[in-house]
Amino acid sequence: MDLYRSFKKYFDMNNDLLKLSEKIKVPFIESKVDDVSKGVLCFLFGQLRNIYESVSILCQRGFSQQANVLLRSLQEGYIRICYILCKEGAVVTRAKEWIEYDEIERKKMLDSVEKSKRLNPEVRERWLKQKDDILRSYKEIKYRGGLWPQRSIECLCNEANLESEYLLYRDFSNKGHLSPWSTRGQVRTNGYTLGLRWGPTKEKKEITPALGLAHRYFLLILLKLCLYFGVEPNGELCSHIQLRRDLPEDIKKFLKCRFGIGYE
Repeated sequence: MDLYRSFKKYFDMNNDLLKLSEKIKVPFIESKVDDVSKGVLCFLFGQLRNIYESVSILCQRGFSQQANVLLRSLQEGYIRICYILCKEGAVVTRAKEWIEYDEIERKKMLDSVEKSKRLNPEVRERWLKQKDDILRSYKEIKYRGGLWPQRSIECLCNEANLESEYLLYRDFSNKGHLSPWSTRGQVRTNGYTLGLRWGPTKEKKEITPALGLAHRYFLLILLKLCLYFGVEPNGELCSHIQLRRDLPEDIKKFLKCRFGIGYE
């Protein structure tokens, strides 16, 4: 199944923005920002670009529910970028916390290994050989007071003034996971007959929201990074901005004041 012709407008909109991101990434990499934040933000941008393209690929095959799983990742990436950038003077610190979080995760894994009584002996031995290095790195991070590991998505949304995004994040989570919520529209009962729908779908009410939200979040990611790296939106990016009426007010205000981009 290939749904490109049926939803050409939406696929073309996303494909155009994807191609545009390939041009915009060069100024990001060549910007005057020269600290750990550039590495972290460019890494996130690269990963989110791939997720964005994957949403279109799944929708083109009719797998809109699976695309929602990636939409959640795309939105989560947007939230994390907003959190890193929202507090002036703390961008580098938060970027470092992002990198150091790996050491926190290693400490959690070590704790699980030591508590487990049924773990494969070879796996246990491999982790215990790393114990001293893991504990040393963990103590250094805790001494510096890194806060990232204690911050849930809800906390990040609250601090970045994205409270409404958290509600949508919960919705994505319910639909993306194999939960009772995700069975809505998939399983139906009719008397004693159980009907189950599987495989791809052609339904507009499922395909177009996924493509529309993917476009919105990736556009917001590009705009946030343009602002941080000092990259002025070009004409092509402005045309995508004009397609959206659902951008956050702070983004609209920035575009209007800085570049004179508004809505009729």
